[in-house]
Amino acid sequence: MKISELQNIFTGLSQLAAKEFPVKTSLKIQRNYQKVQDALKPSEEVNKKLVEQYKESDDGQGGVTLKAETAPEFHRKRAELMDENVEVELESIGTEEIEQVAEGTIKTQTLILLDEIIKEEK
Repeated sequence: MKISELQNIFTGLSQLAAKEFPVKTSLKIQRNYQKVQDALKPSEEVNKKLVEQYKESDDGQGGVTLKAETAPEFHRKRAELMDENVEVELESIGTEEIEQVAEGTIKTQTLILLDEIIKEEK
């Protein structure tokens, strides 16, 4: 699975984790969340090094300004990083499990982020 896809799944799982589910579904969400978080750690370290290498200034709040002359190279390398494949075994989450949410509804955007692991049940 590509790093960019894993980042989407991580965001979607974070959104699901804020909802109340039955214990079995909550456990599945938590296990997937932990696996994705662990799988993304090396790429986050590489990304930090890229930012350090190509930044011109830091605003002190997490935002950076890239050096204009090397920004295209930074974006190329970052895109290459996001395109890398990572092996991670995730558990599918069934649509019926997601429908059991106790607090409100799940946003369509969250479902799009989780498309890789959602299994439509009949």
